[in-house]
Amino acid sequence: MIEITYGIAYIGLIFLFLIIGLKIKNDFFKIFLFSFDFLISFLSFFVHPAKYHFFDTIRFNFLLDTARSINVKNSYFDGLNWLLHFSEYKGQPLVAFYIWIYTFFENNGFFFFGTTFLFISIVIVLLLLSKKYFSLTNNSVVLTLFFFFGSFNMFFEVEGVRNFLSFIILTLCLFIDIFNSDLNKRKIYVYLGYLIAILMHPFSIIFILLRFSLLFINEFKLGNLIKYIFFEIVLTYNLLVLIFVNLLSNISNLPFVGLIIDKMQHYIAGQTNFKAHAGLKEIIFTIFLFFILSINFYLFKKYFEQYLYLSIVKYNEYIFVIILFIIGSTLSVQLFLRSIMLLLFMMLPLIGYMFSLDSNSQVKILGHKITMNKLILYFKIINILTALIMMIHWYLQTNRFVMLIL
Repeated sequence: MIEITYGIAYIGLIFLFLIIGLKIKNDFFKIFLFSFDFLISFLSFFVHPAKYHFFDTIRFNFLLDTARSINVKNSYFDGLNWLLHFSEYKGQPLVAFYIWIYTFFENNGFFFFGTTFLFISIVIVLLLLSKKYFSLTNNSVVLTLFFFFGSFNMFFEVEGVRNFLSFIILTLCLFIDIFNSDLNKRKIYVYLGYLIAILMHPFSIIFILLRFSLLFINEFKLGNLIKYIFFEIVLTYNLLVLIFVNLLSNISNLPFVGLIIDKMQHYIAGQTNFKAHAGLKEIIFTIFLFFILSINFYLFKKYFEQYLYLSIVKYNEYIFVIILFIIGSTLSVQLFLRSIMLLLFMMLPLIGYMFSLDSNSQVKILGHKITMNKLILYFKIINILTALIMMIHWYLQTNRFVMLIL
């Protein structure tokens, strides 16, 4: 039996991905991407928490083992019935069905491997579509994936399964929704994707509602005033919820009102004590990532948006709404930290575009003229350093406590 930390193996693989990826020929590029998707995901097959540490992999192992044992004792559909009606995911049929599928495998590692492979595959598809629409270079796709692999804690997806898988499905559907000119033929698939994202994790409902609210305002040309009011509501929604809850508390003795107040506080206003869900270091480093992503967004919108399709304006407007929502979510650690990861997913096409740029034109920043190439170089250095910083942080916080037992 061989033991190695997940963090060491993961970091080793993504550096190998970077080295080979910058040299791979175009004919083998897609094969290369999905091959490394397989290798990185395969680590998940062997994950075990270190002693005296609890991760959600233990909870999912319990669900898989219990449903599998019911399958064996009774029938396969009895295991599904237990997940649908008696497990913690009762009332969430897609999640229950997704877990049940993996009970047909004797080893629970297939569940974590399959989920991670699906997640990374969707990220790759998102960037391949971006490559098509924005004429990205292969190297820019590789650098963007390296930025993603470093900035995102992949073990969050391995152990959490639902939330970030839901977010990346949402991101891909939104990208196709906005950029695909043949969408009328495929609209049903996009809406099905939105539905899957919601069924996988209800948190996505918030962002889909924001998407369609913005679409409604733009399609019916309600004007800038209505749009600014919408932006203001998104930015201050947490305070508005608190005011609404306080008003409802005056009639909390009425049937169901008390339950409504409790649900709103838990799911919308959230937990105001950050340490209840995340350590101070995680908060600081995730805010740092949010700051870097916001700078990337500002640079893209100011200097590069004008060179792309008109659709990019709609995409960027939605990203702006997400940024406002994140700022407005500071009272809720769950919404705040997780929404920053959604922003990371949404920014990948834009970061890929900026990684692919090469221009000698001049721009003016803080009163100083610099060449576009120098600005792009600064951008690349900052993002690579950010990936390295976040990679080290995630290793020290989480991934050194996850063991691979081969």
